[in-house]
Amino acid sequence: MQAYIYHVETGQIAVVITGDNNADIQREVEYQNYDTDVYGVTYNRHGLHTTYDTDYVDVCGSYE
Repeated sequence: MQAYIYHVETGQIAVVITGDNNADIQREVEYQNYDTDVYGVTYNRHGLHTTYDTDYVDVCGSYE
């Protein structure tokens, strides 16, 4: 499963987080510590877009 941290005004995805479950992904979202006034988090990519600046984080198996 994946979550997307995105810029609210532009729809640009800053980080794509891939994990085994919601708890692992949520830990990584909190670790990333993006400003919640500027960025949002979603599990649905509709209307959002990646750029060359998009980071990809894989936390599969990281929190076992």
